[in-house]
Amino acid sequence: MEATLKFTLPSANTTICKYANGKSNLFQVYFVPTKPASCRYIIKLLVGGDSSSENLCFNMLPQYLQTESQHISGYNLGDQDLAMMHSQETIESSLQKPWQKAYLIPAKSDTGIVNFRKWLDEFAGGSPVWEGEIKASFQELDDHQLLDRWHRHTKHCPTCRNYLLFIEKAQVICKISIVVFAVLALLLILINMPVELAVIFKIIAVFSCLAFYLLDDLKYRFSSSVSKRGIAWLKLYHNHTQVKLG
Repeated sequence: MEATLKFTLPSANTTICKYANGKSNLFQVYFVPTKPASCRYIIKLLVGGDSSSENLCFNMLPQYLQTESQHISGYNLGDQDLAMMHSQETIESSLQKPWQKAYLIPAKSDTGIVNFRKWLDEFAGGSPVWEGEIKASFQELDDHQLLDRWHRHTKHCPTCRNYLLFIEKAQVICKISIVVFAVLALLLILINMPVELAVIFKIIAVFSCLAFYLLDDLKYRFSSSVSKRGIAWLKLYHNHTQVKLG
């Protein structure tokens, strides 16, 4: 893939990705600082070329499931950017230096950052004008605070909230299925009915239990990027590109 990136003041970023098969995607992001250490970003993604054969199964899904898949997959990229930016902000706050001396930004890919900071210095007094009486202050966050998905996105997104309601209804069905088929299997054994039928009911109960816990893990992904079990590991997004700056 070959990508062309264009930065437009004050804070708009447009990336056009071209693939060897002739397909191209346009990825547009507009960043809106809302308060110190927080930023809202508005995204538009346009997919070009004929992708119907490649994404046939995906296109057959209901629209809300397609939207949820895009939101969940987008977290992998956003979370690692978030972790990196917060780390840089932590270091910069401890240096207490002007941004020109706090950053090392020699690469062409840093042009957007340099222009944005210069634009802030010239037209905005070095900082965005915050809504209300917000004073610039920095607070270092732990992983659970930084990678909280509920307050960052889910509670503001009607599609995600509706999908969570769908998951909860599916879990209720799983609970009912577990109880019903487990009781039926036990009754069949007690009244000496064919063992094969009891085994089938027991298998259905076990699969319902497994489905419940898989749905519970899926529901958790809308709340946090921190691993639910085991080591709190952040999965990185791998995408190898050649970038031309425009």
